Amino acid sequence: MQVLENLDFAMSSAAAGLLLLMIVHFAAIRPVSRKTVSAMVFGLGGLGIVIGSSMVFLHDFPSLSLVHVSIFAFAPLMIAWGMLELFEDDFKVQSWQIAFAVFSIASHYLTAIHPVFGTVCHLTNIMIYRYLFYITVSTHSHDLVEARCKFRFWFMGVAAIDGIIFTSLHSAYGDNLPMTLQLFKNASLLGLVVIFAYWALKVREHVWALPQNAEMKRPENLTPAENALLTRLQESMENNIWRQEGLTIRKLAENLDAPEHR
Repeated sequence: MQVLENLDFAMSSAAAGLLLLMIVHFAAIRPVSRKTVSAMVFGLGGLGIVIGSSMVFLHDFPSLSLVHVSIFAFAPLMIAWGMLELFEDDFKVQSWQIAFAVFSIASHYLTAIHPVFGTVCHLTNIMIYRYLFYITVSTHSHDLVEARCKFRFWFMGVAAIDGIIFTSLHSAYGDNLPMTLQLFKNASLLGLVVIFAYWALKVREHVWALPQNAEMKRPENLTPAENALLTRLQESMENNIWRQEGLTIRKLAENLDAPEHR
């Protein structure tokens, strides 16, 4: 048993170390943008899950039960928001999502009052991961950055499925997962962390989308007509015309009210 506990600790430590490395990398090296911030938020959420799932944390620090509750109240939301913001170019938080997040967080802190809230908080976390999986599948065809599209589809999908499975297991077993399931969970978390860290640290720069308010650089010495055309083009791109199926140069020219050869 001691050997298995040491293995659990080693996997948790490796995953936590990689996540810390990734967070430091984004904070110190990458230019600040919504994408880099979302990557750090995702890393912090993952770090919380890794630490909170460790047997050392669960069994050796029972006095930190409030910290444990806080981790699992906020970490799933941080992971979901971080991934959606990171992999979606035009992700916008809706008012119902904020209301659901508040309800989910509150249900975690109310578990000490009545056992029913324990069931509710697990259900809300499962709903978060199911929503993440739904977004992964439903928006797959919208991502035109090929390297990111392929990665996001399977990585977000696997991460969401893992979240659903392990949250369901914790709902059934509480914090006393059988050792085999505990090791499987931490091995899965470590695998996801290794893959994401490699992708995030090695990925080509163009995969990280530009901030949405990035200004288009205008060539010098443009005529008034060319300036007007460039303005219409920028507005069309901001309105996601590039996502239209079957878009051609001819259709784009018609939308811009400009000759096709321009």
